[in-house]
Amino acid sequence: MKVYYFSEFPYHEYPDDEGEKYPSLRLTFPNTYFEPDTATDLFKRYFDECTYVDEMGFDGIMVNEHHNTPSCMNASCNLAAAVLARTTQQAKILMLGNILPIHDNPVRLAEEIAMIDVISGGRVISGMVRGTGVETLATNGNPMYNRERFEECHDLVIKTWTTPGPFRWEGRHYNFRVVNPWMVPVQKPHPPVWVPGTASPETAQWAASHGYTYVAFLTPLDVTEDLFQIYRTTAAEEGYEPTPDNFGYLLCCYVADTQEEADEQARHFIWRMGTTTRGPREYMNPVGYRSQQGEQVGARRAQAPPPPRPPREQDPGGLPRPAGRAGAGPPRRTTPHPAELRGTQRELPHRGRHSRHSAGKDSLPPRPPGHGTPDLLRPGIKNVPRRHHEEHRPLRQGSAAGDTEVVEEGKISL
Repeated sequence: MKVYYFSEFPYHEYPDDEGEKYPSLRLTFPNTYFEPDTATDLFKRYFDECTYVDEMGFDGIMVNEHHNTPSCMNASCNLAAAVLARTTQQAKILMLGNILPIHDNPVRLAEEIAMIDVISGGRVISGMVRGTGVETLATNGNPMYNRERFEECHDLVIKTWTTPGPFRWEGRHYNFRVVNPWMVPVQKPHPPVWVPGTASPETAQWAASHGYTYVAFLTPLDVTEDLFQIYRTTAAEEGYEPTPDNFGYLLCCYVADTQEEADEQARHFIWRMGTTTRGPREYMNPVGYRSQQGEQVGARRAQAPPPPRPPREQDPGGLPRPAGRAGAGPPRRTTPHPAELRGTQRELPHRGRHSRHSAGKDSLPPRPPGHGTPDLLRPGIKNVPRRHHEEHRPLRQGSAAGDTEVVEEGKISL
């Protein structure tokens, strides 16, 4: 089992009642509520947390990017990863990831990731994503071409890493007379590639056809099983049998010393699970973004009933636990419904997993040599996105915020 620390670097320093006046916190929530000086302090805090968990012996640190939203300040996961490449020593740097369809210069993207791999000494894991509809709309992209651009951008990035230059590229969406970057990755033939998915069967098929790690993000267990079966079927057609490292599953839970503390503190995390994800369908899923098959899977994913109260007013019991996506509890219980996670182990056996956690207070202790990964049920890193009125406590005083990405081979055992 491997443990990855993950924070979206959120900016929750605006009045909640102002956010509720708009249809969504993404795309159209005015950036007049953003204060650069406040963001400066937040970036210091988040990078300090990453340095701290590297010192504590976490296996990796995950960074991502979103645009036009206070839920994620990372305008480029490459920028955050470049900082971590120099300030951390041993942790893998998982970028999950670069939004390929919005890039107009895949060659420069390949150079940037290669440069980070060089600076870090070969610690990069390159996640490649399609992004949400918000990113496509904000960059004047045509949702109909999102998948085409994703696949061609990927092909050019991989060729740039693996084929000596100079060479020429003539495609449908990208054309370059000369591809000959001086910078190439340390890892050969190229850094590992991970691909997340939420509904589209084509993404699972595509990841399997390339042998990449496929990570199901917050999907109900029955949908996850279907997506994994699509991967396995495609892998068989390609002539190989997937290993646990080919699969990932992401869920959210909050760990504190007692059930009462977990219920109270996890209220803050519900902001991330509810408020920041609401919005008109055309924001997240504009016409043409998904195929007909993807729409059908997405409809199944949306069957979980919405919370009956505004997310910021709920306790963790309002989260869609039956879908197997979230929970809160003390260190030895992790979720108030452990049977659901045991069900995960029964229903999805012998496959690797990624599960996103908000762990409890204090920090995971360093692993003794040869002792393996520490028990995740011990107190870990606390994740309570700061409210606009709360006082910031320095990390070294025991306050840290973020999510933990857990990679576990063969099962989920929480």
